[in-house]
Amino acid sequence: MKRTYSHIDIARAFGKQDYIIYEKDYKEQLLRKLNETSLWAAGKCFSLIGNTNTWRTEMVTGKSLEVSGYEKEEVLNLNAQFVVQFIVLEDLPFVMEITRVGMEYLHRLPLEQRELMYVTYFTHAKRKDGQIVVIQNQSIPLVFDEQKVPFIFGNIISDITYLNPTNIPHALVVNRHTNEQLHIDPVKLQLQKYNTVFTRREKEMIALLIQGYSSRQAAEALNISYETARTHRKNLLQKADVHNTNQLVRYVLMNEQILEG
Repeated sequence: MKRTYSHIDIARAFGKQDYIIYEKDYKEQLLRKLNETSLWAAGKCFSLIGNTNTWRTEMVTGKSLEVSGYEKEEVLNLNAQFVVQFIVLEDLPFVMEITRVGMEYLHRLPLEQRELMYVTYFTHAKRKDGQIVVIQNQSIPLVFDEQKVPFIFGNIISDITYLNPTNIPHALVVNRHTNEQLHIDPVKLQLQKYNTVFTRREKEMIALLIQGYSSRQAAEALNISYETARTHRKNLLQKADVHNTNQLVRYVLMNEQILEG
C-alpha cells in the first residue's frame, strides 16, 4: 500500500525552527527581494509565496491554471497541501529530502550568505486534469527572522515538459555569495559540487538565447558583431555537447543557475 503525504511531512523536512519574528509587515521587503532576484524560467510559469511559520500561501501570480490546472484561488486555499497534491507521489520523498538537505546547508552558512542561497528542483507533477508534466521549481528564501532563519519563500514553478529533460527528479543548491552550485539526485543523496564550463561572455549569450533572442539580436544586445555571436553560439553547443539551441537550454536549465558569472 502506497503511503500518503500531507503538508506535515513537508514541515518535518524543513525541521523545527524557533522563529523570532518582530516585523509583521514584511510585504515591502518581500517585493524588494523579488525585484532583486535574478532567477529565470524557461517556459510557462507561475509563482507562489509560502510562509513556513504559518504554513499558509501568501500570494499566487502568473499562469497557475496553464501550468498546474489549478486556479490561483485554489492554490491559495490549498496552502501547503498544494505541493502534496501537485508533485507526483513517487517524487515527493525526494522533494522532502531536498528540503531537508537545503535547510541543513543553509544553517551551515555564515549569516551574511543565507539571503543569497536558493534551491532549484526538477520533478514530475500531476496537473488537476491528471496530465503528467515535468516542472522546475526555483525556491528562494525571501524574508528572514531576527536569527536569519527564512520563513517566507518564493517559488517560481515552470512547465519544462517541452524540453524533454532527463535525470528527473534532480536538484541544485545555489550559493550566490560564493557562486557555488551543488547537485543532488536520488541515487546519490549528497551535495556534489558543479563547476561551470562557460565563460562570463558565454553566459551572457546563453541568457539571451534562453529569452528567445536570435544570434543577430544577441549580437546587437551585446554590442558585438554577428559573426562573433555566431562563434559564441557554436562554442556553446560544443561545450554542452548538444546540437541546437533547444538542447542547449535544456543543458543549461539542468546544470547552470548562475548565468552572469
